[in-house]
Amino acid sequence: MTLHRKILILLLTGMSLFTLAGHVVHRYLIIPSFLALEQDEARKDMRRCLEAVQAQIDRIDLLCFDWAAWDDTYAFAEEPWQAYRDANLIPASFVDNGLNAIYLYGADGTLIWGRFHDLESGAPSPFPDLEKPSLPAGHPLLAHGGRDSHTGGILSTSRGPMLVASRPILPSSATPGERVRGAVVMGRVVDSALESQLRLQTQSNLNLVDMSREASPPGARGLANDEIRITPLDEERLRILSHLHDLEGRDALLLELNMPRAILARGLAAVRLDSIAVSVAGLVFFGMILLALKWLVTDPLGQLGEHVRSVRLGGDPQPTPLAARQDEIGALARSHDEMLARIRKEEAGLREAERALRASETRLKTIFETAPDALLTLDAEGRVESANAAAAGLFEIPAERLHGMPASDLLATSEGDRWRALLRDEPGAPLADREWRGLRGGGEEFSALLNVSPMEREGARGYVFAVRDISALKAMQEKVARSQHLATIGEMGATIAHEIRNPLAGMQGALQILASAPDSPPENCEVIAEIRILADRIENTVDQLLRYARPIMPRREVVLLRPLLLAVSTAPPPGAAVSLDCDEQLAVYADPRLFRQVLENLWRNACQAVSPGGRLAWRAFPENTGTAISLYNDGEPLSEHILPHVFEPFFTTRVDGSGLGLSVSHRIVEAHGGTLQIGNLGRTGVVATIGIPGDM
Repeated sequence: MTLHRKILILLLTGMSLFTLAGHVVHRYLIIPSFLALEQDEARKDMRRCLEAVQAQIDRIDLLCFDWAAWDDTYAFAEEPWQAYRDANLIPASFVDNGLNAIYLYGADGTLIWGRFHDLESGAPSPFPDLEKPSLPAGHPLLAHGGRDSHTGGILSTSRGPMLVASRPILPSSATPGERVRGAVVMGRVVDSALESQLRLQTQSNLNLVDMSREASPPGARGLANDEIRITPLDEERLRILSHLHDLEGRDALLLELNMPRAILARGLAAVRLDSIAVSVAGLVFFGMILLALKWLVTDPLGQLGEHVRSVRLGGDPQPTPLAARQDEIGALARSHDEMLARIRKEEAGLREAERALRASETRLKTIFETAPDALLTLDAEGRVESANAAAAGLFEIPAERLHGMPASDLLATSEGDRWRALLRDEPGAPLADREWRGLRGGGEEFSALLNVSPMEREGARGYVFAVRDISALKAMQEKVARSQHLATIGEMGATIAHEIRNPLAGMQGALQILASAPDSPPENCEVIAEIRILADRIENTVDQLLRYARPIMPRREVVLLRPLLLAVSTAPPPGAAVSLDCDEQLAVYADPRLFRQVLENLWRNACQAVSPGGRLAWRAFPENTGTAISLYNDGEPLSEHILPHVFEPFFTTRVDGSGLGLSVSHRIVEAHGGTLQIGNLGRTGVVATIGIPGDM
């Protein structure tokens, strides 16, 4: 089949499909879109009306809250007084606020005061629905439990639906648990004045129907609360219905709107005009395109194809006859001639470039394999494509196992979010010299300096992943930072000792003189004794601060553990059971004075935390190359947010604690080359464990 015939068939097919597509678009997209727009506008109008009704309820609720949270109302509910009635329960309160009903009920539902005011006549009127001696305890207007409790909605009454709100009577400074003295109830009957106000507010022909008195329009049956139902009346009008339930869940108020179908009429007219215009334009365009393609494309392409076939058959290529044309086909013919010349010229250059590329690949591979840092190449999904020997050694994973492994498996679990964010964001610049947490094959985490550089290779994105282990450097930095921190605390401790101890000594001397005075009253002696105890606590805190800041230089010797643990375990809490599991000959190589200070501190903390009549248990035993000593108490386990901070200076959970005891103990154990850990033992208590090496 010739190109000319193919183009003709293609154009006919395209024209048919275009016409069919236009019909489908009009039938199933454009017209439905106008219908949907018409429905949306109808729903917006009805929602605006529903919101206007709710706004009236909210306005009444806000006014009701102002009255109910007023201290004068709170006092009036306890004991009604005439001045409150004269100032507030007057016709102006109804007229100014657009209310028909204001009622105050006691906590037991008894009517304290109430009135129904007819806004049209301007006079009070009987209202048996709320003017009962009392309302039942379960009435929805009285169900209040606190300041934020409120009831709002529609109440079906003998005068028709009423927009009503109720708030609990509380003082302005009410606290949780404050006694509610009753409820304030306010309402506005849905009448013609309110209907006119809502029409003006919503700019609509809203019609409000009392469903308990008036016949509902067709289509209003089965409506759920706040449901919007749209029904075409004819080709020119829509009926929009929605209704609201009262506080007891019964049908109360129907909202009805009639809307002209102007949107659909304009849409249908536009569709008809568009169909006619597109059909005429399509026929004209089809004929013009067919002639133009034959003259400008199909005939010249046939000539060019004959020339290309002659070149393919191996003949000596001659200049293309169409090269003189000043259009795209002529440019294509000239490009074809130039391409043949360039192909012959570039063949030699390609062979030379291939030789240079092989040499470059050899050099790069040598550099990659001998680099001291771990180097890996990753694909766009972050999987390892290649890794050098340094990478296999750093991560303790053979190079063949690294291939295809996700790079996220070489990072700590905590780095997962950062790594996924890096791959997702694809930064344009390399991510250089950032600290990450690496993961060795055995599960050990280490600090690493990571450099990730994006690369483009054969149209695919990848990454170069360079890693350097900086664990030793981090440990050295932490040690230097801690030394600087201790030096700062030492300077602060010396200043505190000078600034606090001298005046503290003077205070203690003065207190001693006052206490020894023969004519001092007994009550003064008690106060002086309490001050002296507090002064001693300040002195003890200063001593602990200086002890924490002072460099610890243990003088080690062999210390038998059992006698030392017995000497420390003095004055246990009343009723507490104390046990000791330690071999007679078990000993540690430590400074006896400092080590006893650690044990005494742990003992004091355990005695303060143990449950009444609970259990305290010492246990010491050889472990690996050293000795482990643990102290268990069955007190309340420590919370997860406290455990990480127990060794921090000045962190304490006790009112009389300084927060330095465990910090000093931790430093003493570290000075011995050991470890001190505190943790929960399941749900049964807390255990502190000391690990001391066997020799130093």
